[in-house]
Amino acid sequence: MQRFAPGMNEWQPFLQYRFNHTTRYTYRFDPLPEPSALKGLAAKERRKGIEAVENTYTVDRFVDADEFANFHIAYWERRSGKDLLSRDFIQRVCSTSLNRGQGLLYGLRNKYGTLMAARFVVLDSECAYSLLSALHADSLRNSMTMLVWAMLTDLYGHTKAFDFEGGMESGIGHFYHSFGTTRTEIHCIYRSRIPFGEKLLHL
Repeated sequence: MQRFAPGMNEWQPFLQYRFNHTTRYTYRFDPLPEPSALKGLAAKERRKGIEAVENTYTVDRFVDADEFANFHIAYWERRSGKDLLSRDFIQRVCSTSLNRGQGLLYGLRNKYGTLMAARFVVLDSECAYSLLSALHADSLRNSMTMLVWAMLTDLYGHTKAFDFEGGMESGIGHFYHSFGTTRTEIHCIYRSRIPFGEKLLHL
């Protein structure tokens, strides 16, 4: 199973090899707008959300990979009992990306220095991709909105586009789209020789 980048629109050649196709969606800024234009693109509720949190939390642009890994594990333990990723894997991916200058790890801290929200992004000169995020149990509503806005502002001039990495759930889609992004189709091509395998891949 392969999910192609948005620029890959010609999937017809796979048909002769009995591949199946389904369309998924991601949400992108392409190109990434100037910082002064960002709030104007967002929905009114999103702009108000940013302003509501700005005076309470401060942005930390140098969150440590170890702290983020622990924060992410704790977040998913509260939600579902277990993180899909191991702590060691999260730490290694984040630290390697940061050391290579291909990652950003931002957080929001309250007045006591407690991490209340965090997000990890990887990037190159063409595009930045939002990969991982987590929230403290007591974080204020719109905390993640403020954090995303800080990252988008800083990314301008360092890369050309920003990709929220998709999401087929309506709530996730609404959150990403409310920033002023464009909903973009991506093609998912899949095939299985195992009975019922294609139905599982489709799900």
